[in-house]
Amino acid sequence: MEKTQINNLQIKLGSMIGKMLRDRFGKGPESIYVTITPSFVAVVIKNFLSPLEQMLLNKGKESFVYHARDIIMDELLPEIREQFYLMTGQQLVGDFYCDWNLQKKSGLLLAEIPGNEPLWNSDEVLQSINNVVDEISETAQKRPLHISSVFLSNRLLLVRREGVLTRIENELIQDGFVKELFMTKKKLEKNLLEAEISRLEEILTKRISDIFVEWNFLQDKSYILIALSAK
Repeated sequence: MEKTQINNLQIKLGSMIGKMLRDRFGKGPESIYVTITPSFVAVVIKNFLSPLEQMLLNKGKESFVYHARDIIMDELLPEIREQFYLMTGQQLVGDFYCDWNLQKKSGLLLAEIPGNEPLWNSDEVLQSINNVVDEISETAQKRPLHISSVFLSNRLLLVRREGVLTRIENELIQDGFVKELFMTKKKLEKNLLEAEISRLEEILTKRISDIFVEWNFLQDKSYILIALSAK
């Protein structure tokens, strides 16, 4: 697919997702940035929070907002998957990874495109990022069995970790404590990543605007997406 075609598809997909969110939530995001590579589709959502959600946050009901969004996105994501196939003829495989930063009113949707593995760990910068994430993972639970990173664009860095869950975490999942573990791990890891922002920015020589973390417990796989500022 040519660059112009990709750009047009990114704009079209972003517009479609914006309308879907507006129809479901009563208020759409201020902006949506779609990045399509041969291996991934990443959708970064900016300034997205409805008045009702803001009221719930003001009352300390953050978990209610997450729960409501989970229900709506469970309905919405299959539609996005279908529309992407109609636009491109390509299937989005596996889970849609979805994360929200309610304080920054931002969000991430991430999906995998089968058939093309990116060039992971292609330079020293990425190797250095891997080392930092490796240390953070060890602090939170344990070092990953595999860790890889790649730039999806000049403003999006994706880190993939595999084999991170501990034995006790696997037992909690088996016992049905998936939601509790998911929220606890996400909060812990985001706090640890935020604490290392200066170090990450020094490696990247760019400011970080947002960090998203998402898991697939069944596959013991996690993605971290680091969004960089334009300046």
